[in-house]
Amino acid sequence: MKKDEASKQLFNRFLTAWQEGKEPYFDADEIDRLLDSLEEADDWTYYDEIVRLGMRLHPAHLELKLRQCKLYIIRHKFAQALDLLDSLAEPPGQDLDMLRLECYCNLHKYEKVLSWLQHLEDI
Repeated sequence: MKKDEASKQLFNRFLTAWQEGKEPYFDADEIDRLLDSLEEADDWTYYDEIVRLGMRLHPAHLELKLRQCKLYIIRHKFAQALDLLDSLAEPPGQDLDMLRLECYCNLHKYEKVLSWLQHLEDI
């Protein structure tokens, strides 16, 4: 089955359940595929709902936490994004660092940007 067809089926399953007021179950990979397809289509209509569903179903899943963080950034909730990044017990990585720097820049915390860049250079 092609990726687009699988994504459409997942989305239709989500949309049907959502319209009926039900909460469908998706594994974390299915949630990722749904979100990927929405991002590729530049369709943000149900993005928030799918991220929230993913976080309820799989609260410890790192990729979903990163998507939640990106959603906070899209919604200009930079302090919340930083709080989420600070709560992650995962080892630092490029995605986390870039999200953190984006938050600092948007909050005009340029001294934190410089400090974090120095920290990255030292490791």
